[in-house]
Amino acid sequence: EKNKRSIEILETIDKKEMLPIYFGEVYLSEGQVKMEPIEIFYGTLTAKNKTEARREYHQEELQILQDLCEELKGYLTMLVQSGYNSSNQSICAGLLKLAEEYSQCGMNYGSQLICALAMDLETQYGKLKKSWSVVMADFTACVRYQENMAKKLEWEQVKCNQKEVSG
Repeated sequence: EKNKRSIEILETIDKKEMLPIYFGEVYLSEGQVKMEPIEIFYGTLTAKNKTEARREYHQEELQILQDLCEELKGYLTMLVQSGYNSSNQSICAGLLKLAEEYSQCGMNYGSQLICALAMDLETQYGKLKKSWSVVMADFTACVRYQENMAKKLEWEQVKCNQKEVSG
């Protein structure tokens, strides 16, 4: 079912002249390297010069994604530095705002992960006896998501720079 949906998305992208940026988990299965997409971020092109429009669009979208990725990394770093405790309410509010931005960009999986982390942190705030196992599971998922996103964006930036040099 997931593979069927991935194929449908890729076919739609091809028909509508969309330029996707996607990342996922790479794994080996039955002797083949496969990738399960985590997130697909794309938009449409309307300019007459498709090649130039693709290049400009790609650079703008990469910058948006890099900003979102860095912001998530910043919040995750603040959580570690604060011991997951001090100023939780301001961090939770920031995480919820960031989750909304991810959702607006169509990155629903990332939004769900960030929301879950913020909600779990909020439930622990003010408790004398805290249960960190759920928070740590969500934190770890957010870290993996951010690391995968950062690696993919780095690769996309390299590809974009190569096209500028050769193009």
